[in-house]
Amino acid sequence: MSLEIEFLEQKALLIMRVVGDASDPIIIQNVANDYGLALQDPRFKQSMNVVWDIGNVNLVAVSVSLIRQLSVLLRGFSQQRGADYRAALVTHRGADFQLLRIYTSILKLIGQLQIKVFRNMEEAVEWAQQAPSR
Repeated sequence: MSLEIEFLEQKALLIMRVVGDASDPIIIQNVANDYGLALQDPRFKQSMNVVWDIGNVNLVAVSVSLIRQLSVLLRGFSQQRGADYRAALVTHRGADFQLLRIYTSILKLIGQLQIKVFRNMEEAVEWAQQAPSR
């Protein structure tokens, strides 16, 4: 599993599509490697809002240990990423939508993240293109 990365520079937006097999044991490392490359790309700006399309991932099938690994890796990227941006998460499955809402609620308690879960890309992109609230 890895990321397909699309820079929409005119919209100051980054689209990340998670693709591949979620049962792959190296899923987290592949996604982390690809995300790290995106942050090093000359088109990347810290203020870019991001839409994560994770509709291909069945989150119910992802183990808790992988979720923990992901949170540690994302925390490590936070210095590179900055904090003044919006992150939208898109999933199409009802159970995944509810899980993401729980995860994002916890993340919001930990930090000043502007993160929201959506069921379709259009709404996610529209929300992500707005300037972050201060």
